[in-house]
Amino acid sequence: MNGVILFSGFWSRCLTHYPTSPMVSAMQWDIIIQQYPEDVETIQQARDIRQRVTHRIQGLDIPLLAAPLEHDTIGDLIPVETLGAVCREVWKEVLPAAPEVDFEEALLAALSGSEIPGMSPEEGEEALRIVLGAVVTGYFRRLRELNETIIPETHLEGSCPFCSSSARVGFDSESGRTLVCSLCAHQWQVPRVRCPFCGNRDHTTLGYFESEEINGVRVYYCLECKHYIKVIDTRIRDVSDAETGDVLTLALDERARQEGFLEP
Repeated sequence: MNGVILFSGFWSRCLTHYPTSPMVSAMQWDIIIQQYPEDVETIQQARDIRQRVTHRIQGLDIPLLAAPLEHDTIGDLIPVETLGAVCREVWKEVLPAAPEVDFEEALLAALSGSEIPGMSPEEGEEALRIVLGAVVTGYFRRLRELNETIIPETHLEGSCPFCSSSARVGFDSESGRTLVCSLCAHQWQVPRVRCPFCGNRDHTTLGYFESEEINGVRVYYCLECKHYIKVIDTRIRDVSDAETGDVLTLALDERARQEGFLEP
């Protein structure tokens, strides 16, 4: 089975939005398959990769931290050799042949969002990013789980209070609005009438749009900083996982970009 062909459809859409973060343990796979039936084989294999990565991450030594992470120091906490070995093991189990690339260098490149050295799309770059993304997010989510006590209880910004990464998706419920980190999956509550990215509270420059085809999801935007975030109304839409909701609503990202808004 050719890895390049296998990952070229479904993930070519998802990777635009998740350069290093394709999956989490709560991913609602059946719903995604219903949305993208032409990519069922790809999605099933991605689920297999995530399960294998999760199993290995659980067995790693995870450090206890003294304070939440700053954005500039995230790369310093990656145990590159250890996670490179995890990438190599999973790739050999799932895909037909190892890529001609250094997994350790590829991890650092994926984390920074830069091109993977020595790898082209024709050689399976998309497939490699799936493995890298599962390993990186799996590690940071495990790191967050074991360091919950250092995370501030109150946080009003769109950047995660634990790892400083941005939220792409939030949830509205009777109790308020909750954002979800795209890297470590931490959740925190924020005010509804306030831009989480610049702090703007002027309701005349805050707005939203929605689509008749995607029920229960709104794109909230700020005219001051031009950023947007997708918010799922859990009272209307039965999606409890942020990345599932993100993958199912990629059309809203496209519309937001067309209207000049910026991704978190």
